[in-house]
Amino acid sequence: MLSVEKLGRREGRLQILHDVSFGWERGVLAVIGGNGTGKTTLLRVVAGAAKPNAGKVAWNGVPTSRAVRRRGVIGYGPQERNLDLAITLREFLGLCADLRGMRGRTDKIAAVAEELGLVKQLDERLANLSGGGRRKAMTAQAMLGASELIVLDEPTSEVDYAASRRFWAAFQARGKSSALVIATHDVELALTSADSILLLQRGLPSRLAPASSFAIDELSSAIGEG
Repeated sequence: MLSVEKLGRREGRLQILHDVSFGWERGVLAVIGGNGTGKTTLLRVVAGAAKPNAGKVAWNGVPTSRAVRRRGVIGYGPQERNLDLAITLREFLGLCADLRGMRGRTDKIAAVAEELGLVKQLDERLANLSGGGRRKAMTAQAMLGASELIVLDEPTSEVDYAASRRFWAAFQARGKSSALVIATHDVELALTSADSILLLQRGLPSRLAPASSFAIDELSSAIGEG
């Protein structure tokens, strides 16, 4: 289970997150908020890519900054796309599998490509992919294998609607056995595909509730306000 207790995170003199607390065990949790509300910072800490300045963030009792080093525990798809554009998507996923010590990488790459609709792009060089295509590559590497916790930052940004729907269907399927935390501006897909939504406003969680209890106008307004 993901446990976030009184999380605070500061960047220089700027306090990004204040006293954030919530728990998540399984399924899809969508994190929604406007620019500057701390979504990316929250996901970086949840994924173990950054440490909190206050409070605790743990997966099954282990701080995520330590759990991320354990094979098969956390998969993270950040917004940043620091990719070697000279290699193909297949080669990129192969390198990710090797770095994580995965066995049967060929089958795992084929499985995630089928899951996300990327089979035809596997032998394309990353340089030839669109911004959305490179975003898909980051999502694919995060979902490669069977991580217990999958953290995705705007996975469908720059991605067309049909592909976005396929991705969210894949997230739902993964949510049957894993915990997913996904920052998104795709309000409509979050409402129909997420189990719950965490609404962030200025670094504070204003509401965490089942997706069905939110109205599209409420979420759209929160994104617009920042």
